[in-house]
This record gives sequence, structure tokens and C-alpha cells, in this order.
Amino acid sequence: MIGFLGDRIEAAVLNLKDGPSALPIRRASAKDRLTRASSLFGSPLRTAILVAIRMLEDTYASELAALLDLNLYSVQRVLASLEADGVIAIRPLGRTRVVSLDPRYLGHGPLASLLWELGAHDEALQRALAGRRRRPRRAGKPGL
Repeated sequence: MIGFLGDRIEAAVLNLKDGPSALPIRRASAKDRLTRASSLFGSPLRTAILVAIRMLEDTYASELAALLDLNLYSVQRVLASLEADGVIAIRPLGRTRVVSLDPRYLGHGPLASLLWELGAHDEALQRALAGRRRRPRRAGKPGL
């Protein structure tokens, strides 16, 4: 394995001697980066839920399920796993269990920044977030 890696490094060094134009440089598009990042946290489902939690800041399981068009049980299972890992904090607020990133988590700052960047480039999530109502309608307001 080390021999293979050493050969790859040696080949890269030889290519650099030919000049910077010898190496093909391609910048990844936002869609390519999202595709590669989709399993960054173990699975695309975990990644999508973490990104949504970061974008919403305080949320709950049924809101995540509706936003991401997922089964509630699947969301609850992922949330339990993330809570056991210490990444998220779940606190009761009346009958609702509010979910947010745990600020006591060791890598909270860098994790929050990474999730924000992933969410900023996810156009489908941005459209879904724009359509969500975060507060109840005023009583007696016409239409719906």
C-alpha cells in the first residue's frame, strides 16, 4: 500500500516539474461538492438532517420530516443517533422536543460553519425553507 502511494506521489512530483499547466485543474461545481458531501456524516440522510437543523437553528422532528419529505420514524431514529453522539441537543418545550446543534460539542463552531456552507449551496433546501412558516397564523385571519 505504501509503495502504491509512494509511486503516486512520485508521479505527481514529476508532473509538477513539467510546470503547472501539466496538471489538469478543474474546479468542482456546487452540485459536485454537494454530491460528494452527501455522505459526509455517514449517510445522505444524516447529512441532510444536520444541514436542516443548522439552517433552522431550533426545530423539531415532525418539521424536519415535512421539510425533507421523510418518514417521521426515520428522522427520529437519526436524531436519537446524533443525540447519543453528542452532536445535537434535544430539550423539551411543553409537549414538543426541540432539536438544535449542541453548543457544548467539541467541534461546534467548525461543524456549524460547514453545515451552513452546505445548506447555502443546496438550492432545493433553500426553496423548502423559504416556504416554511415558523410561527402560527393569527386567529381569525382569512384564507389558508
